[in-house]
Order: sequence, then structure tokens, then C-alpha cells
Amino acid sequence: MRIINFVESVIIVSTDTVEIAAEGETVQVEVETNVTYTVEIPEADRVWLSIAETRAATHKETLTFIAQANPNTTYRYSTVNLKDDSGLVAQSILFAQKASGYKTVHVETAGTLENYISADEKEKLIGLKLTGKLNTFDYDFMRTMSALESVDLAQIDNTTIPASCFKESTVKTVILPLNLEVIPDNAFSNSSITSIDIPSTVVSIGNNAFDNCSLLAGNLLLPNDLQSIGNNAFRLCGKLTGNLHIPNSVINLGSYAFSDCSFTTLTLERGITTIPKYCFKLGKSFTGNLIIPDQVEVIKEHAFYSSPLMDI
Repeated sequence: MRIINFVESVIIVSTDTVEIAAEGETVQVEVETNVTYTVEIPEADRVWLSIAETRAATHKETLTFIAQANPNTTYRYSTVNLKDDSGLVAQSILFAQKASGYKTVHVETAGTLENYISADEKEKLIGLKLTGKLNTFDYDFMRTMSALESVDLAQIDNTTIPASCFKESTVKTVILPLNLEVIPDNAFSNSSITSIDIPSTVVSIGNNAFDNCSLLAGNLLLPNDLQSIGNNAFRLCGKLTGNLHIPNSVINLGSYAFSDCSFTTLTLERGITTIPKYCFKLGKSFTGNLIIPDQVEVIKEHAFYSSPLMDI
């Protein structure tokens, strides 16, 4: 409970923070005051948050706020001000509404995720944030969650994820574990993923890891300590654009690794000794010149097939 004094004026509210259910609800805040005041809801928030006309002309009253359902997969917030007669903010109340279809679960024992998700949530959850420990049974269970679009794995304890864990998945967004070391074979192949941030701890990207992720878009930033990029790792990721920079740490580059992508520039560092076949095939968006490092000993057949690089 907070008390704010303005000379002889007093406004007391029962709480200055209110959490609202995602499906919307009516919430009440008790006010005790000896001044006339107004309640100001930000104009942009009035589409989902309003106040009922139930205020009494007494010194003790209850403000009733009505919140509509939150259709988003993220929290939304509104700060409501109580102003005195002079227009000064005498008190503020923060309203925080939970996300729709979003749940945070701590999995204490690997393989038990299904125990934390009800049958109704299994069909309706859109977003899932996980902590704790996971194994293949947990990833298999996520595959059965038909509405799932977003998975946040940033805070799980594991340094690995299973092979094929999101293969052919309809999940659009995955935040990878912050301490992940390997993105395994087929991890996201043929999936609906739209973006990816690869943690700085990753040293290996497996075969077909992002093969044919046709919705994967934007720039691709490879970690500075990355050592290996497998065959077909980013093949047919036609919406990947910008500069493709292969770090100095990379010593193994697979066939077809970046074929049929839309990168505009290519930078090769000194770690690579062999450029494998079809590695940059159909890189039709490449522009400018390409400098091949002196350390490269072998350029295999069709490595730059149908690529418009001006000079190599």
C-alpha cells in the first residue's frame, strides 16, 4: 500500500500494480482520498482497458477496471494515472496483462514436460517458454502441440538439442539455448521457422540443419568460434539476405551448404582450405568481387555455379 501526500491532500490506493489474465477480466482497486481526482487511461490503451462508471462520491471507493482479452503472445502494459484538481499525477497504477496462449514451464526432470501441460493447453498454447532440463521426449511432445508457434529455450540447462528436433515443424520462432554448443543434423530442416539467432557458443552446425527453410529470412550471423558447417546446412533458404561472412574459425564447410540462398556479398576468412562442390550454387544475388584466401587449396566442381560474382 502506498500513500502520497500533497500538502493536505491524500490519495491511498490498495495496490499500484495489477496483473490481468490473458482472457480479460474485471479488476478492482480500492481508493481512499480527501480530494477530487480524475482517472486517466492512456488513449492508446483504451481499446482494451476501461473503467466502469461505478465511482461513489465518498472518501472511500472502489475503482472497477475492465480489461479485454489479450490476443497477442506477449504481455501488454498500461499505466493509469490518478490526477488531482490541479492536474498533477497523485498516483499511478500499472496494469500488466498476461499473453494469450503463452505459458512458462520449469521442467525439473527431463522428459516430463507433458505433465505440466493440460489437454486444453496442448491444443491452444501458441507460445512456450521453458527452463530446466529437456530430452527427446519433451521435443516429441512439443510436436503434438498443434497451435504452437513460438518456443523460448534460452534458459534451459542443456548445451545440446536433439537431432531433427524441429524437423518439418510448424513452429515459426525458436530462441535457442544461450549455452548451446551444437545445432545437430536436420534440427530445423523443412520447418516453418522465420528467423534464427545462433548463440555465440555454437561450434558446429550439422548436416541439413536448416535445409529448405523457405521462410527463414533476414541476415545470418555466424558465431566467431564456429568450426564446422555441414552439408546442405542452409540449402534452399532463399530469403536469407545481406552479407554472408564465414568466420576465420570455420575449418569445415559442407557441400551445398549455402546453395540457392539470396546473400548479396560473401566474405571468406582464412580458416577454409577447401570450398566444396555446389557450396554457393545459384547465389544469384551475389554482387561485387570475391577474394579467395591464400589458404584455400581446392575449389571443387560447381562451387559457385551460376553465381554472378564479378571477379574471383
